[in-house]
Amino acid sequence: MVDSLDSLSIYVEKGAADGHKVTYRNSADEYINVRAGNVVVTVQEVPHPVYERKANDLKLKLEISLEEALLGFTRSFRHLDGHEVVVDR
Repeated sequence: MVDSLDSLSIYVEKGAADGHKVTYRNSADEYINVRAGNVVVTVQEVPHPVYERKANDLKLKLEISLEEALLGFTRSFRHLDGHEVVVDR
C-alpha cells in the first residue's frame, strides 16, 4: 500500500545567499507516537554563465575596446528579471 504524498511549497526570497537555510517546523513525516520533524531547505547557488555574485552585489563583465573607453559607448543587456539595462558612457 502506498501512502498519499503531501506537498510542501517552498518560497526562497530573491537574493538569498548561498547556504541560507529555511526551516519548516513540524512539516516532515509523522508516525504513530512520533512527532513530525522539521524540514530544513538549504540554498545552494549554481554558477551563472553571465553574472557573478559578490556578497549582495551582482557583477557582469563587459569588455570594451580602447576606442569605446576613450570616446564612449552605448550597450544594453537583459537583466535576470528580464528587463533591459542600458549602459551609456
